[in-house]
Amino acid sequence: MPRKASGESYVWDHAKEKLFLEKLDDYLASRGRKQPTSSILELWASEFNTRFGGVAAYGSTLYQKKERMKKIYRGWKILQTRTGLGYDPVTDTVVCSDETWHNFVKDNKECTHLRYEGLRNKELYYNIFEKNHAAGASGFGSGNTRGVNDEGGPSRSRGSTGKRKQREATDEMTYYAMQEIANHFRGRSQSTTGSDQNSHIDAILDCMNIMKEMGIPQYQ
Repeated sequence: MPRKASGESYVWDHAKEKLFLEKLDDYLASRGRKQPTSSILELWASEFNTRFGGVAAYGSTLYQKKERMKKIYRGWKILQTRTGLGYDPVTDTVVCSDETWHNFVKDNKECTHLRYEGLRNKELYYNIFEKNHAAGASGFGSGNTRGVNDEGGPSRSRGSTGKRKQREATDEMTYYAMQEIANHFRGRSQSTTGSDQNSHIDAILDCMNIMKEMGIPQYQ
């Protein structure tokens, strides 16, 4: 059972981060690059709590993680285009002096781990955070070969299909819509009484607004 304890913070391991990246990737791909709302992040946090337990995650937990990953990706791109750095293809990391690295992390504090680990799941990072990804344009400098392909995206290992698993857009939208509606009705059932004859009408109107906000078609 997830717990909320004073002084404890949510711990992100590789499994949690990859799952979050995959959810972001699928969502952006199916929603025309539209960012997930706070309600969607709360739903994902609930899924994380059910799956992983431990300290409870919240929508704000996922949002803050997304912002940190964005900074990590920006820092990684700087390393790919900065001149005067070596590159180790085995570890997928840059090779530089301690002084050079120290100067880099002063302005990129989220990227300290990149010196020894490289960027895990960099194709997912590229799909999510590269602004020009949807248009197919390159986000990297020309001539760069540090872990990226000729089109500016992350290099793929030979034989990789490069295909990402995606839900059908309609199925995904329906899933999130039904989750939102169910949560809304549960909230109203706890805060209204049977004497309120118009409460069900208000609830339906509220749910229609939720679906409109999420961009889900409403049929008459």
